[in-house]
Amino acid sequence: TCSYLPNFLSWVVVVGISFTLFNPYYGVLQNICEALGIGYTDITTNSDTFVGFLVGSAIWKGMGMQSIIYLAALSGMDMEMFEAATVDGANRAQKLWYITIPSIAPTCAIVLILAVGGLLSGDFEQIYLFAGENAQLLSISDVFETFVYRNGIRAAEFSFPAAVGLFQSFFACILVLLTNWLSKKFGYEGIW
Repeated sequence: TCSYLPNFLSWVVVVGISFTLFNPYYGVLQNICEALGIGYTDITTNSDTFVGFLVGSAIWKGMGMQSIIYLAALSGMDMEMFEAATVDGANRAQKLWYITIPSIAPTCAIVLILAVGGLLSGDFEQIYLFAGENAQLLSISDVFETFVYRNGIRAAEFSFPAAVGLFQSFFACILVLLTNWLSKKFGYEGIW
């Protein structure tokens, strides 16, 4: 429940929680560091730590959905294989390597294909809410979506951002087709 709960939270709520925890003036971590006599810098506005913070918050928010997918794959495994391996004297590492991983490999292949499709797209809501109009943070966190928003919708220049969006979709499609082909080449099922 604790790992899946962030999946239900909006990025607006996650940003609010993050600013409550990490704010350098009234944040919880700042108060703890101050009580311990440790210096504190805000990782949400520091350009050196901002990208790591974005990646960490995206992993925290998305790990619940991934855990559900892999738990479903694990629950569909044949338990008789584990019993036979136990009778044959296999230890836990051998069961993991020779039974569990090969059993969930097709699910991993499908998840990889779907993840590669979203590789070129960043999460606009997350980046825009965390970076906002901060030019220092925007210069290191700019993705296709924020670029299209800034140069297309706000500047009313629709042709160039439309071309950027088409470019992104075209190459994402090529990456999905390539990953699907590689998945089939290695003997796993693809999406089609």
